[in-house]
Amino acid sequence: DPYIFRPIYNEITTLSYSITEAANVTVKVYTPNGITLLNTLENNVSKSAGSYQVAWDGRDSDGATIVDEGNYRLHIEAVDSHGSIAKRDVSIRVLYQ
Repeated sequence: DPYIFRPIYNEITTLSYSITEAANVTVKVYTPNGITLLNTLENNVSKSAGSYQVAWDGRDSDGATIVDEGNYRLHIEAVDSHGSIAKRDVSIRVLYQ
């Protein structure tokens, strides 16, 4: 199930993820086409094993534009000390109704 984000009711949406061991984590939001990077929420941040939350206000990387209604993709990538990469994609549905 996708996260539902309604910017007219909530200023931000909080997205949760967890990692099973220490890793450098990158979290990015992509446009509905899944190709264009919209915003980097975390970039190569060192984290220990555990559960985390990241907030997104529906803006692009310039910080000025509220995104249009549609389905967006949150991409989480964790690289551990051995160089192993774990990836996860989560759908975010932006609604204005």
